[in-house]
Amino acid sequence: MSDQPVLDTHLPGNSSVPTSEPSQSTPETINLIPSASSSTNTSENAQSESSDSRPRKKIRVESPKPGAPPSEPHVNESNTVAATPDEPIPPPCYFLKLPLELLAEILIYTHSSKDILAVARCTKNLCATLLNSSSNYIWKAAREADACPLPDPVQIFSEAAYAAFIFDGGICETCKRKTDAMYTTFALRLRFCMNPDCMNQYSKKMYAPKRNVDPDRIVLQWVPVTEGERCFNRSEAIHSIWPSGRSLCPCTSWANAVNEYNSKINMPDYLSSKATLIKSNTRWMDFCVKLHKWKHLRDFRYQDIRKDNDRLAKEFTETNGWTYQDVMNSTGYGPFHRHKAAIYEKITQIDLNLAKSMIEQQLLELTEKRQRRAKEAAYAHNRAEIDTHYQRLRSSKACPYPLPSLPVFRQLPVVNLLLLSEVDGGKASPSGAIGKTLQSTALMRTMLEEQLKKWGDSARETLVQTLGYSGWKTANKGILHPVERLDARWTCNRCHDVPHRYAEDGCLDFEGVCRHECKDKAKSKGKAAKRRGKDVWVSTMFIKDEKAITAMRKLVTLFGIDIERVKKLPEGERWVECTSCNLPMVLHMNSVLGHCHRHNNMELREIPNSEATKKLEYPFNFGLAQKLVSLSPKMASAIEMKNYGCRHCLGKSKVREEKVALAHDQERCEGKLVDGQGELNTDTITIAVDAQKDEDKAKEKAKPEKPLEIKKPNLFIFNGIRSHLKAKHGIEQIRDEDFFCAKPIEL
Repeated sequence: MSDQPVLDTHLPGNSSVPTSEPSQSTPETINLIPSASSSTNTSENAQSESSDSRPRKKIRVESPKPGAPPSEPHVNESNTVAATPDEPIPPPCYFLKLPLELLAEILIYTHSSKDILAVARCTKNLCATLLNSSSNYIWKAAREADACPLPDPVQIFSEAAYAAFIFDGGICETCKRKTDAMYTTFALRLRFCMNPDCMNQYSKKMYAPKRNVDPDRIVLQWVPVTEGERCFNRSEAIHSIWPSGRSLCPCTSWANAVNEYNSKINMPDYLSSKATLIKSNTRWMDFCVKLHKWKHLRDFRYQDIRKDNDRLAKEFTETNGWTYQDVMNSTGYGPFHRHKAAIYEKITQIDLNLAKSMIEQQLLELTEKRQRRAKEAAYAHNRAEIDTHYQRLRSSKACPYPLPSLPVFRQLPVVNLLLLSEVDGGKASPSGAIGKTLQSTALMRTMLEEQLKKWGDSARETLVQTLGYSGWKTANKGILHPVERLDARWTCNRCHDVPHRYAEDGCLDFEGVCRHECKDKAKSKGKAAKRRGKDVWVSTMFIKDEKAITAMRKLVTLFGIDIERVKKLPEGERWVECTSCNLPMVLHMNSVLGHCHRHNNMELREIPNSEATKKLEYPFNFGLAQKLVSLSPKMASAIEMKNYGCRHCLGKSKVREEKVALAHDQERCEGKLVDGQGELNTDTITIAVDAQKDEDKAKEKAKPEKPLEIKKPNLFIFNGIRSHLKAKHGIEQIRDEDFFCAKPIEL
């Protein structure tokens, strides 16, 4: 057991300075067993040591009973993983079944103690095999065959522990994060991550002893220091090496050593007690200086190999007409190239020739991928140009023909031609070129107008049939086409939705039908993708809105409008009253289309402005409901104001007040009539009058009459009035005629 290192959960040593070299009888600890926790490893190691110290039990061999099935071979549970019924059984690992001789040849061929260290940590079986003293030749042969051979270890290290000491990672002394970097200084066992600030911050805690001044000259003999100044300064111009060069030591450790030296009175005895420590420290520092030189030689060799490999790769790519950056970053050769430098191996022409076909294929795929990206970028650019021109046509209203929706507009032949122009070459049109072509080029502008006219005529022919005007024709230019009249209203039979512009009406006119785009209400992206091809605009997906058509015809009849010649309702405020509601509602003429969907057959009557103002009592804000429902930032404060009342409740309270006032007037009239009859009766028959009743009536007349109390309407915030309308009146979609504002709101 003395020849085999003890298995532990961490590497020996830390940032503290060792005061003496470990004795030969103290084995080096190393973490080679893969485990879930350090406590488990410690208990297992203790059990393995105790089990080795006592004799093993003999295995009892029993002959199988007659007729019994043959026993299954014993399976080591530590090297197997139980598979659940749902999981497939993993294939056997034949690497674990290799004989030691073949395993040794494979590992020695790696020429790297670091790779053998990784293999030893795969399983407990491999760990026990490679840590055995009989396997030391594997570690030694691989170490000596390395591109930069390591110096021989000191006696305190076994070959396995030596490899772990050199190649293992650890915790950064400054940021306390795990890093795979080697020790910055092997003598002090200090490690830093790749962040240069960590080393710079820690260097401020270091002290540079003066070799020619006591007590630094004496204390330096047994206190470990850095191998040289280059440990904390990577400048190649600095070559100071221990023991003659400038070295560093942690301030705390140095102060403790100096204080101990200064506190001693009998100096000869104190120095003689440090003789053994001085010898061990000298051997330790000599060993660490060798490692320090090996590390920097390894770094220089890495840079040389990397430069040679890069030079050869550049020549190879130039010969084959490839781009060096593409080969290194976009093919499988790049990782291979970097791995070769990491293991200190030079790339040969044979390696490049073997990888040539793979590189060629991957570069072809890269070229095709870039061409597709260029086409997509050009298409997206042209698409944005088309969208800009479409918005320009919508805002200018210069086009005499109805504009279709944007997806349909892109499918027009002339627009599609410009959309796909130069896309195959991967070049986008110059900025604004498509818009200038459609505006300035007479041929393109004429073609676009003709195609828009053709599309609009086709839409009219289909939609006019839904209104019952199949085959409609007229030679009178003053008569409007049926689809352009006031009573031409449709709804989408596919999505049953309207854009925000038509939210107040709840239906679409001819212009709205042409520009309609069905909203995608699918919750998942998969359903949205399936519906995308089905949402193409077709004129047959619209049906006429019977309620809106009937209501509009009644409205124009009340106002005396010629529906065949007038496209719009007259300007100004004109009011109607819906007599189909439980309580007649006063409506603005523009609110009729939206309100009519609440009734199967809405009845209207026109009322003058004075009567409408009296019945409304509060101003009517047309369009306010849609602005508040849209939740725009400008209306955020207005939504939270407790300023909205219910017109339905207000109408009921008015009716109640009128009934109370009427009953009060009737009581007063009846009282006067009784008084007049009483005087007549007193003249004729005074015996029939009850004296007590006359006295009560006289007391009631003496009381002053109280005015009727008018209860103020309840006010809500906007969301509160919406909840009130739904709960009390069954109205789910709030409209302007459903509420009033106690205080005016600036729109």
